[in-house]
Order: sequence, then structure tokens, then C-alpha cells
Amino acid sequence: MATAKEIAEWMMARIPVGMYMYQETVAYEIASRFGNNFTYYNHNGNLAIGTGVLKEFRKLTRALLSGTRANDHGAGVLGMIAQGGCKKGICARL
Repeated sequence: MATAKEIAEWMMARIPVGMYMYQETVAYEIASRFGNNFTYYNHNGNLAIGTGVLKEFRKLTRALLSGTRANDHGAGVLGMIAQGGCKKGICARL
């Protein structure tokens, strides 16, 4: 069985450079590939990425941001993720 960290690493590998990933799409892929233990239904009834996976994903993005200046292209979106949120379903933009 996969771990939350392994799924977060899988998510990072799936993010195309300069593209967006939508949380709902990724959540369905995670449920299909790794099982429902890593997803949940949020208050709107939408499938969402589990908190353990998002915690590990934020750790990975923090490591990525540690070498990135605040004014580098894309740092704001990654910074939002590292601070703990996906806005409007957008999980990441690299």
C-alpha cells in the first residue's frame, strides 16, 4: 500500500511545467490508483485530496520554494500551496 508521501511525490511528478492541476481531477486519479483512503468528500460533496497527502505535498513544495526567490515566475502560486491552500480547485502551477 502506498503512503501519503509517495502519493505527494507522484503528484509532483504529474505536474506539467507551466500548467495547472485541478484538485478534483487529481483526487479521482488518487482514488482510482491508490484507493479511497487518501481522499474524502468535502463539505460541497466533491472528492478532495486527503489531508495527509496535502501535508506531504506542502513539504515537497516548501523544499522547492526554499531555493526560489519571491519574484520568480510561479512562486506566488507555489507559495499559496506551501501555506496550505488550493484556491478554486487549483492544486499547483509550476
